[in-house]
Amino acid sequence: MEHVLSRAASIPVLISMIMAGVVMVLVLEYLTVPSKRRVYGIALCMYLAVYLTVTFLVRVPTAEARIRLIPFWTVRAAFSWANGKLTLRSLRFFREIVLNMVLFFPLGMLLSGWCRHRGRVLILGIALSVATELIQYVLHLGLMETDDVLNNTLGLIMGMMAYQVLHETGSALRA
Repeated sequence: MEHVLSRAASIPVLISMIMAGVVMVLVLEYLTVPSKRRVYGIALCMYLAVYLTVTFLVRVPTAEARIRLIPFWTVRAAFSWANGKLTLRSLRFFREIVLNMVLFFPLGMLLSGWCRHRGRVLILGIALSVATELIQYVLHLGLMETDDVLNNTLGLIMGMMAYQVLHETGSALRA
């Protein structure tokens, strides 16, 4: 996967997005803001702008479309199991797994605040992930793979869980 910017440059951006999202959710859920949904919607639009930049605009197209539909191939490439021990085999593939989860973590929080319906949040997040993979395939922008969808979904669910915890924390602090 060829990028104009290095993957290392995207890590601080993603970490900053998560930190900003956590602070925003905690503040919004603590305050009694009448237009919370609107604020979540604006934050969601800002997130999507960064997301589109990271997933499409900074990538260099390849000569041909690439596809890999073997589930969990990156996990097998990242780790090995021998003699009863799980060991890290490839830092590169481990980083890919983590970055895909981290990328959708803020989406899980923001969609949860905006929509507040877990089923819809899950469907919207998975739809965005699948659409991203399809667009990357059509535009020759990287590898279309099932593992990205699985890892994105895991990050989305973790973001949904974080939202729930922050929502309950904010409500408890207000009381």
